[in-house]
Parts: sequence; structure tokens; C-alpha cells
Amino acid sequence: VMRIRNLYYNHEFSYDEINCMIEGVLACKTISSMDAQHLIEKIENNLTAKYYPKGPKQICKVQEPPLVDRELLRNNLLTLQKAIDRGVQVAFHFNGYSKDKKLVPIRKEKDMVSPYYIVANGGRYYLLACMDRYFGSEKKHNMTIWRIDLMTNIEIPGTNEKLGIKGIPIVPKRDVENLPLQWSEDFQLKHLNMAFDKPEWITLRIKGVERKNPNNNERADLTFLHDWFGDNFRYVRVESETPHYDIVQVECSPYAMVNWALQYSDRVEVLEPEHVRED
Repeated sequence: VMRIRNLYYNHEFSYDEINCMIEGVLACKTISSMDAQHLIEKIENNLTAKYYPKGPKQICKVQEPPLVDRELLRNNLLTLQKAIDRGVQVAFHFNGYSKDKKLVPIRKEKDMVSPYYIVANGGRYYLLACMDRYFGSEKKHNMTIWRIDLMTNIEIPGTNEKLGIKGIPIVPKRDVENLPLQWSEDFQLKHLNMAFDKPEWITLRIKGVERKNPNNNERADLTFLHDWFGDNFRYVRVESETPHYDIVQVECSPYAMVNWALQYSDRVEVLEPEHVRED
């Protein structure tokens, strides 16, 4: 008998990659907590060895009430991803909730858009797309953002499998106003709550605890600002006059800033631009 030693199994996925997959399952909104735990167990049992440090990961899954139809959301995501991969347009009814807690179409006709990016933000999925709008005789390609859980009857029009026609081609990204040509992780920091108007630099006064000394600029008062904008805010200066508040700048959607500043009206004052301050 010839013995072969020093063999080992080369795992397809590293433990870091396994952890990433589990984190993705835990963050997914289209599966229930029970299904998520079952899927995690299958990943750990079939893709890891006894040396993998298993943990009580079931406690990490946020136990959220089912606010959306998971099956509808899952099917919508699959259809949208297919359209994005093919580079073709999609049509759907866009809905809102009625007093009966049912989805009701906002318009009788379907909306037709060119899809580009699917974005997970704040526990929801959004579609960044282009919808053509007419201003008189002029047609403009504007970026629009849609909640995917509010779409129904989604389809890819103009498809003919026999003739090899994948659908109606999308509008090129470069022709769409405000649409990023490449996805950037700071998009959501500049478009709070997925507002889609063009970001501007906005100057804010942060009204923290009153300072007696303007040189004392090491206060930890900007945590809430970092929670929303990350490292993308600019610290400008501390005011020379009492109460020596901080002046900062952020690049943000004006519409989103108005709503955000009202939310933090006890701590934030918009200084510039004037039109954002007035709003």
C-alpha cells in the first residue's frame, strides 16, 4: 500500500468570505429570520470545517415585522436585475398604500424607465433609473429613484426570445442628468433618504453646548453629523462670538437637507445657500 501524506482540502471559500456571506444573509430583507438561520446553518455545515469559529449568529438577525411582501420584492429584484444585465427598459405600476393597507396604483398607466442601479438603503431597496420628461417640446433624461417594494406588474417590454430581441435599449448613462456613471459609496451620503435632486455644498451652524472659550474646539458634539454624512463633512471654523458654535459644510441634496435640518432643528441651523435656508 502506498501512503500519500500531507494532503489537505483547499476550501472554495475562505473564512472571511464565509463571514461576508453570513452578514449578507443577515442583512437581507427578502427572507425571514427563520429562513435566514436555516441558510446560515447550511453555509456553516457545507462550506466550513470544524475549525471554523461558529457563533450564536441567530441573535444578529434583526427581528423586523414583515412590512413588505417578501415574495413580491424578491421577484421584482430578479426582474430588475435581469433588465440591468440586458441593458433594457422596464415597465411597472407604481403604488402607494390605501386606507385598507393595500397597494393601489398611483397612475392607471405603467411607468417606463431605464434601470441602472439597485440600492439597499435604510432597510429598503431602491432603483436608480431614468424617466424621460417633456418640458414643452424638449425631452429631458432625468434621474429618478423608485422604491422597489412599491412596484407591481413589472415587466420587460419589447422582448422577443425567438428573434433574440432582449427588449428596448436603455438611455446611455452619460445622457442622464445627475446619474453617476459609476456607482460610488458616497451616493447615499449626498442623497439622504434617497432624494434625487442635485447635491450642493450647504453651510450649517451646529448648536451644541455653549463654549466659554472659542479655542476649546475638541468637543465631541458632531456624532449625529458623522452618523449621517460619515467623513464627508468639512469642518470650517468655530464662531468667534458667544456661544462659539461650530460651522461645517456638507454636500447634500437640498430637498433632503431641508427635511434633515427640520428633524434636528434644535441642533442645526442652515446658513447657506439662501434658498435652502429659506425653505
